[in-house]
Amino acid sequence: MRNFLVHWVIRFLLFCLCKIDRQELKAVPKTGPMIVAGNHINFLDAPIGATYLYPRPIAALVKKETFDNPLFRFLFKTWGSIPVQRGTADFHALGQAVLALEKGRFFVIAPEGT
Repeated sequence: MRNFLVHWVIRFLLFCLCKIDRQELKAVPKTGPMIVAGNHINFLDAPIGATYLYPRPIAALVKKETFDNPLFRFLFKTWGSIPVQRGTADFHALGQAVLALEKGRFFVIAPEGT
């Protein structure tokens, strides 16, 4: 129930703040596994992706520092995020990504992310 509420509250806020073309979401499969790679434009990429792909199960790499903020930690854990240590070959995070794909989840990655 928590996931449902978080997704819909954030989705409503984004709907009010952003113009989002939802037409292409119809082409996205309902189940995975699937790798979703996109350009990282700004801080709204993660909430838009997580809430508009809902209820599809997703996992995404997110910089470890994001989890230092209690609100962001709550949101990104709700969205199934995987903390990654930047500037290193974080094999633990990549292993978590492989497990997510094996479980049939969507794996979201933004190669331009810092």
